[in-house]
Formats: sequence, C-alpha cells, structure tokens
Amino acid sequence: MTPRYIVIHCSDSLWGSAYDINKWHIERGFNDIGYHLVIMNGRITRKTMVPLLDGSIEVGRKFSSVGAHAYGYNSKSIGICLIGVNKFTDTQLSNLKSMVRYLMGVYKIGIDNVIGHYEISPDTRTCPNIDMDWLRNHISTDEPVVTDDKENKILDNNSGNIIQEIMSLIKRFITNK
Repeated sequence: MTPRYIVIHCSDSLWGSAYDINKWHIERGFNDIGYHLVIMNGRITRKTMVPLLDGSIEVGRKFSSVGAHAYGYNSKSIGICLIGVNKFTDTQLSNLKSMVRYLMGVYKIGIDNVIGHYEISPDTRTCPNIDMDWLRNHISTDEPVVTDDKENKILDNNSGNIIQEIMSLIKRFITNK
C-alpha cells in the first residue's frame, strides 16, 4: 500500500493504548486494530496515569496492511489515533506533528491530504475533535504545538501501585490475555 492520505482520529476514550483499541476493535468484529499508529496520553487505565507514556507512539496495524479506520480511504491512507476525547496533551500534539511531518516526507503526502476523520466521514461528526485547519497550519510551520488549555495537564494520579499495574499490562501484552 502506498498511502496518499494521513487520517487523524481520536479514540473517544479518556485512556487506552494500541492494545486496548485492538481489543475493542476485535470485539466489534475487526480482525486487528484499525489504526496504523496510536499516540498515548499517558493514562493507561481509568485510574492510572503514567506521565512518561504521554506522547508515546505505538504501532498498531502494519503499514503494509490496509487500515480499517476511514471508509473509502482505508486502502490509500495511514490512520493515526490520539487517545482522548476532545482534549489532547501538548506532548501528544507535538509528537503527532513530528510523526505526520515524517510520514509526509517518506510518502510524499501534501499537507492538504492530512485530514480529520470528520472531513471524509460526515457521520463521525467531529472526530478527531481538533480543528484540522489549525493542525495543518501547525504541521506546516516550525512553531511548537502548544494549546491554551491547561486542563490537559491536570490528571488524577491517585491510582495505587502504578508499577504493579504496568507489570500486569506488560504481562497481558506478552500472554495476549
């Protein structure tokens, strides 16, 4: 597959990872995660925030495989999903910008072909809940992506033993349970 578009999505969940999305997609009848990349917000469960994972980029579906994220565009696009609903961290947005710029260079994709899911699927209403003109402008400049919304930085960190929860997640990844 040679992509001509990059389609940006949101997970519509406050927490998660490529592992979680894969599980959710399989429960919906997909054979694999629909997105090629997932950019984490650091919240790995409803109650657990791991700041070091904020902005982490995870590989989902293989780039050589057709995605399952944007009807009519799957065979000609790379799908990137930001974990979140309508507030994303500065680190997520900065890493999204870097990744999109990298993919644009590798695949010779023009800025006009970096699109939000809502721009090609009206039934999705607002996904990825980002003003795509604003995002395209920031991708086209060398300015850092910084939002005015400081709520992105306020997260509940009262989750008990984070290390134990991380080890449990790692074990789930390894054993696929």
